[in-house]
Amino acid sequence: MCLESGGLWPTAVAGSLLGSEHLVDVVTGRGGSVRAAQAAVRFDETRLFHVAVTRASERLMVSAVRNDDEQPSVYLDLLDPLPADAGGALRRPFTHSVAR
Repeated sequence: MCLESGGLWPTAVAGSLLGSEHLVDVVTGRGGSVRAAQAAVRFDETRLFHVAVTRASERLMVSAVRNDDEQPSVYLDLLDPLPADAGGALRRPFTHSVAR
């Protein structure tokens, strides 16, 4: 399972880069809010995370990217939280966490 930036991939709000979804809502009279769209994306990400974790029968390998443009998803900390004293650690070591 690859945990990319939360809210950006793979289920980002369609057209959100330039705000075109808001323009479409205004023109069509739907008046949907950005907050509601973001909540729907977060719900879908949570559902997909749950499905991926519960489908693993023996092992679950999780990867994420951290660089100038990307930050790991918040779901990474649900699986293997960083210690409180880690501060702004740039590298998360490879771990072999087993939850039963």
